[in-house]
Formats: sequence, C-alpha cells, structure tokens
Amino acid sequence: MEPRNRNVVIVVVALVVLLCLCLAVAAALVLGSLFITDVRTSGPGVSTGAEENRTFAVEPGAALRVDNFAGNVTVRAA
Repeated sequence: MEPRNRNVVIVVVALVVLLCLCLAVAAALVLGSLFITDVRTSGPGVSTGAEENRTFAVEPGAALRVDNFAGNVTVRAA
C-alpha cells in the first residue's frame, strides 16, 4: 500500500471512530435525560412545586429570625 493511500485510510478510520464516540455520547445524554429527570434541584429552569407550610404556637411578643434562607417567607398572625 502506498504511503499516501495509507494516510487516507488512517484519517478515514480516525474520523469514523470519532463519529462513533460522538454518537455514543449523544445517546448517553438522551438516555440520561429520559431516565434521570430530577437531577437538578435548584437553579434556572427548575419548577418549584413543593411548598412547605408550618404552624408554631408562640408566646405573645415572639420574634422571627430567619438566617441563611433562599426563598420566600410569609408570616401571618393568628
């Protein structure tokens, strides 16, 4: 086999292998997105359907202190 033909064959084989690897990665991403849907728990695009309501009995004149919290807090007097 001539050196020029051998180089062409090597380049074609390398491109085919690279294409197969890209297809394998794409297939893994598609399958991962189908089976693992709730990976993200925060950030843009995440729905916030879970809501937590808590009720506490407190003494008159009680104070509310919220530290290190990301979200909304609603306080109602009963």
